Order: sequence, then structure tokens, then C-alpha cells
Amino acid sequence: MKMIYRVEFGRAAFTFLALACVAFAPGFAAAQGDLTGGLGQFAVQPKKERAVAQARKKYERREAGGGRAGGGTAMRPSAGERLLEAASRGDAAAVTQLLARGADVNSKGAQGCNALVYAAAAGNAPAVESLLARGAAADARCADGVTPLMVAAEAGDAALAEAFLARGADVNARTEDGRTALIFAASNGHAAVVRALVEKGAGIDARYKDGRTALVFAAAGGHAAAAAELLARGADARVTPEDGWTPLFWAAWFGHAEVVRLLVERGADVRGRDRDGDTALMKAATQGHLPVVRLLLARGAEVDARGNGGGTALLFASARPSGYELAEALIAAGADVNARNEAGLTPLIMAAANGRVPTLEVLLDKGANVNAHTPRGFTALIAAANKGLSSTVRLLLERGADPNARYEDGRTALAFARENGQAQVVEILKGAGAQ
Repeated sequence: MKMIYRVEFGRAAFTFLALACVAFAPGFAAAQGDLTGGLGQFAVQPKKERAVAQARKKYERREAGGGRAGGGTAMRPSAGERLLEAASRGDAAAVTQLLARGADVNSKGAQGCNALVYAAAAGNAPAVESLLARGAAADARCADGVTPLMVAAEAGDAALAEAFLARGADVNARTEDGRTALIFAASNGHAAVVRALVEKGAGIDARYKDGRTALVFAAAGGHAAAAAELLARGADARVTPEDGWTPLFWAAWFGHAEVVRLLVERGADVRGRDRDGDTALMKAATQGHLPVVRLLLARGAEVDARGNGGGTALLFASARPSGYELAEALIAAGADVNARNEAGLTPLIMAAANGRVPTLEVLLDKGANVNAHTPRGFTALIAAANKGLSSTVRLLLERGADPNARYEDGRTALAFARENGQAQVVEILKGAGAQ
């Protein structure tokens, strides 16, 4: 099959300006309304951040009035405050000296953290050892529940993590929102720390406040080694947080093919759905991740499953710049080239509206109906003419598009092109017999 490697952007340099100028024209608004909102046109994106809020703390000294330094009365810092500051700088010598002079090893700052948290954040092992040797509480918590072990886990410092665990740190301590040392380690891809924590009894499927586990965060970040470690030690590959975004959904959305492979090998459900009704295949197709799409299809993903707004993976892929490759893979697996979403949009209309000429060629060669229309009469030709996509208009006309097909209010592609100042498209349509 002949393939033209180009993507059309209409009047590239001033497309957005032209749209702004006609945004309030009745014709333009009506046609654009067929493509606004995204429902049934793309898989729904994640509604949460892919990583948890960090554990690492930056020291903030209290003001004289009990607040933080910067606006209150200047005062000479206490020995405890100087200890916290030295620990946050990673100044082991100053820490040792202050402790020798009687500074309280368990002094806490404005965030409720002791010096161990700040020394761990600085990654200074000698300072940590000095504090532990003087009796610093390895299990002390900041006001939000963060512990020194969590800070070390987040940083991937296995030696410090081991030191805290040896001094009695609670491997399953949780912050007020449910973060654990294991979640911090997995979220940042620290496989060695993940292993050490699990060996010390860390709850492998402990959940964050929204139901996500360490494996979900490892998958979202594309941390294959950490994900493999968790799966090898029994993490649930099918764990389903409250929004339905399993580890597989996150890996598929961000295109982490190796993590996807690990998950499906461990039993992840390739046909599972999130709260919006989408599948992992739809997420990968929307984002244009061809290796993930191929992998999921090979593992039994349902190629014509209906997601949000009745859309399919092929329909979602058709607007992508790489849609022609995605279309080939999906059609080879049996995708319906004429599938419609609940609004009546087809893959061909989506590709035409976005000027995806190579994708249009694939779809048309595989039997897509060039004159398919929505219940309102919106066609691929009208979509392309409305945006001034001349190469797309030519291709559609060459493949049999009706130049006089009418929108629900009686207008044709020619009328839309004229209303929006698409002079080149007007001439092409008139040459094809448009009225």
C-alpha cells in the first residue's frame, strides 16, 4: 500500500488567529460543535498526579511568635534550632559539635520533624550516625507523618534506610494521606530499596488514600525494575484504585511497554475498564503508543470495545499524528473501520478533521465509508473544508466524497469553506462540482 508521510495543518502560520477571528460566526460554531468536548473522541486522561507528594523536607526555622522565620522578631536560634539547621545542611561536624554541647537530639522544627529527617534529606550518613548514636528517634514523625525512613526511601538511599530499620523504624508507618516508605521508593523507581523494605516486612499492597499501591506508582513512572521487584514478591497486578486506573492503565497511558509486558505476564486484565468505561488499549491508542497497542492486542485486548461516549480504540487513534500505524495494527486485529461513537463520528471523520492524510488513506483502503455522516450531517469533507485542510479535501474528493452533502441546516462543505475564508478549499470544491 502506498503511504504518504505527511500531516496537514491547514494555514499553519495563522490557523489559530483565523479561528479566533471567526469563532463567533454561527456556521463555524455549529461545525465546531460536532467536535468539541472530546467525549467519545479520545480516551479520558488521568485525573491524578502520577507520583505522590515528596517526603523530603526543607528546614524552616520558627519565628519568635511561633510562626516561621521571615516576618517575626529576630532572635538568636536555640541550640535545637541550630542542630536542625546543621542537619539540613548535611554538616556532620556541626551536628556532632552541637550534640556534644547538649543540644536536644530530638528537637523539632516548624514542620514537626526531628534532625534525622533533615539529615536524611541531605543524604549525609555521618550526620545520621551521630544523631542515632545520641539517641535520635529513628521512628519520629513530622506533623504530616513523614519519617526519616520515608525520606531515605524516596531518595533511594538503601544504606540510610537499612540504618533506620536497624534502629527500629516502622517499615509500615504511614503519612496522614497513606504514603509509606515502599510507596515512596516505588514511585521513584528505587528497586534496591523496594527489595530491602519488602524483606523487612513492608506491606506490598498498602494503599494510598485513593487506593493506589506501590505497584501503581511504579507502573505510572515507568520504573520497570521496581515493578518487577514488586511483582516477583507478590504485588497484585490487578489492584484497582477508586478511579479504576490499574497499574496497566497507567503504564499504557504513558507508553511504558516493558512495564505493560511485566504486568500482563503477571495476570493484569487487558480487558478491564476504568470508571469512564475505557480500556488500556484505548489509553495507549489515544496517546499514540504503537508498541503498547501491539502488545495489548497480542495479549487478547478487545479491539472493538466501546469506551467513553461509545468510542473505540481505532476512533481514538485516528486523530493522532501516528494514527496511520495505529490504524494498520488495529484494523489487522479486526477493528471496525466504520465504527461510530454515540455522536455518530467515525474514525474517518476524526482523521479528516485533524488533517491526518496517511491515516485517511489507510482507512479508505480498508473500506471506510467516505460519505459517513453524523445524525446532524457532519461529514469528513465538511470537517476538512471547515478547517481549510486542502490536501485532505482533495483526497476525500478523489475517493468519492459527495461535494454537495448537506449539514443539518442545509449548508454544504463549500458554504462552510466560504464562511471561514478558506479560499483555496473553495476553489477545489467548485472544481469538483460543489454548489
